[in-house]
Amino acid sequence: MLVKTKIMPVKQEFPEIHVDIRKVKIFTQEHLNLSLRLSPPERFPKIFTHCNIPGVKYIGRRLVKVSLIEDDNTFSAQEIREQKNPKSNKITEDIRVNGYDLTQLTPAVMELGNGKYRTIDSRTRQIEIRNQGVKMMIVDVFEKMDEPTYRRLGQLYNNTLKEFSTSSVADITKTVLLNVVDLNLKTEKEVLEEISLQSDNILTKGQKNGIVADAMNKIKGANTILSFPNGVGAADWLVKHHYVEYVDADANKHIVYITISSMIHKIYPILINWYNDNPLLDENGIPYEYRFVIHGSTLDAAKDMEADFTKRCVKFYTEFKKFEKNVSKLRFAGATRNAIPELVFYGTIPMLKSLEHKYPMHKLILFKQD
Repeated sequence: MLVKTKIMPVKQEFPEIHVDIRKVKIFTQEHLNLSLRLSPPERFPKIFTHCNIPGVKYIGRRLVKVSLIEDDNTFSAQEIREQKNPKSNKITEDIRVNGYDLTQLTPAVMELGNGKYRTIDSRTRQIEIRNQGVKMMIVDVFEKMDEPTYRRLGQLYNNTLKEFSTSSVADITKTVLLNVVDLNLKTEKEVLEEISLQSDNILTKGQKNGIVADAMNKIKGANTILSFPNGVGAADWLVKHHYVEYVDADANKHIVYITISSMIHKIYPILINWYNDNPLLDENGIPYEYRFVIHGSTLDAAKDMEADFTKRCVKFYTEFKKFEKNVSKLRFAGATRNAIPELVFYGTIPMLKSLEHKYPMHKLILFKQD
């Protein structure tokens, strides 16, 4: 519920919109009034008027002594971000060059019940305020809340001011995993709902699926779901499980393993580039066999993960051959598919421990060759 903060009448001269905190060490009622005119709570409905995070109650905008605000940013460590805000230098420089901007979203704190406050948002601005010796600052105050709610609100703040402080995937992963433990979340659906509360739709589907995989692994205490976002980690999996380049003496050829996404519509450009850039014979005339290994990137947490993995990865080669057959009908009058032997769709990396009885997690799932 939005609580109206009364704008007090003033007689003094109207203050500057951009405050030079090298000179001004105490924000006044005049600054507070101007802040409410230029950046009213109604300007940010997702935080103040239509916040969908349970347990959040806004009290109002106040002048608060800086010494009463506890800070979790010691040595650049903080509760909401995984690492120091990458734009902190830009924020600090903006304050020093242009002044402290009263049109921006006001820093937020929550009451602790002992006369002190805890920082929710705008840690970089607060550090500069402390460094410049400012004694009194303007803050939006919220009632005391539990840790999961505090994290949710902190991420919502980060993703409201996108120019300076959008949360990274690592930031959101950190606070989602903390809430998974504190709220005893158990299912993919519950984790997706938590991600939605914290991310304000700034994440891609793949990024959300990656966080879900991390969360389920944490919940179950093991690597129950493997993820390879944009292919990252797929080549490492091959090396770890001894699928590395070697020379097959019996067949007299080089064997090379290459990871590739299960997205069928992107396969041909990749294959063409690979074919143009890599030799089919070495300098001694010994041929190469390039074995393409499919990875499923991140499995769709909004669906049945087992079904998603089976369709996109286990059945990849069957679906790819159907795709090629349709291309042949449309473009080449149904000409018979005749693949060159040097390029082989070899198999797929297992990704779900729940399917280990069928597909052991340490072995490739091999495709049936023509």
